Amino acid sequence: MTQTLFGYTKICTAGKTSYAIDTDGNVKACPRDSQLYGNILSQDFAQIWESLHKWRDDSYIPEECKTCKALSRCLGGCRVDSFPFTGRMDRLDLISNTENLPIRFEKSVQGDGVVYGVDDNFVVSNKVRYTIDQSSIRASVGRTYIFLTKAMYDFVSSKEEFSVRDVIDAFGVDISTANNVVKTLVFNNIIYKS
Repeated sequence: MTQTLFGYTKICTAGKTSYAIDTDGNVKACPRDSQLYGNILSQDFAQIWESLHKWRDDSYIPEECKTCKALSRCLGGCRVDSFPFTGRMDRLDLISNTENLPIRFEKSVQGDGVVYGVDDNFVVSNKVRYTIDQSSIRASVGRTYIFLTKAMYDFVSSKEEFSVRDVIDAFGVDISTANNVVKTLVFNNIIYKS
């Protein structure tokens, strides 16, 4: 996972460079995965690791993602989120779509022609839902989502509204970076201009 001051680009390492072992010794690709690939107490780990090969050979990468230039940054979304709703590991999860590419807040974002003034105010959507796990915080509205750092989550979730100046003051960034943060949050429906 790559961290910026405001957010993350999240890469799933399930079955590639990581795995989970439950208290009974059962091995899964991810702690949230329901599929068991073996038992560390009764099987050779090399055999178990080999049974996880589909996680490493791109078998589970959705077709829509295979030619995407951002594939190396997101690896096609969450396979564990995909399966319960599609019945397949190689389908987009419910919140994925081709516009949910990993975000770099400091770089230009959608709405490049828009420049907000320091005193422009924005309201935090009451439809924002936060999912907090061990390594990130996902802010989502419907099918659109972004990953936030704890500092950015603390900032956004503690406010009903804020200005560009508030972003500048809270994070010590220039107006250009603050504008990109605000534009990204607006584009992803996390906030809207009041």
